[in-house]
Amino acid sequence: MLRSSKAHYKSSELYPILNMHFGKSMNLARIKAMSLMICALCKVQRVAYTKLASAFDTDATAGSSLRRIQRLIAECVIDTDLIAKLILKLIPVKGPYNLAMDRTNWKYGNTNINILTLGIIYDGMAFPVVYTMMDKRGQLQHPGTHQTGQSFQKDCRERFHSSSDGRQGIRWKRMA
Repeated sequence: MLRSSKAHYKSSELYPILNMHFGKSMNLARIKAMSLMICALCKVQRVAYTKLASAFDTDATAGSSLRRIQRLIAECVIDTDLIAKLILKLIPVKGPYNLAMDRTNWKYGNTNINILTLGIIYDGMAFPVVYTMMDKRGQLQHPGTHQTGQSFQKDCRERFHSSSDGRQGIRWKRMA
């Protein structure tokens, strides 16, 4: 069952925006697949490839759309700074931004996966723009990981530098 889309753009309207932003680093077929995938994500609000494939707005079969998603994910390397800049461009609010920092940790087999993420808060949601993989599990308050959190904030300040009038482009908020 498809949910109603909260997306402001349909894939045909999103495609030119993505093409303008990624056109120099990605071929047209991948940009089209990405626009279809983003719209499908908004519709089904799930990341399962089979659900996304069934929500593609094309005449292709769900199986073909599934293979298209698999190829995009397996073969396409996207510069995360380009994605962050695209999100900043699409969010209709100009800085200073309210940011949320979150860390998630889980195990995949014997491997710890620990990701620290920074997102821009807009309309009750956080849009992730920067992330870093951490080398050990645990909280940021543990010795050694606190420094990682501070260096992450410094890196984000450098990426989202001060505006021309001297105001900071970001505003840190402590979340309870």
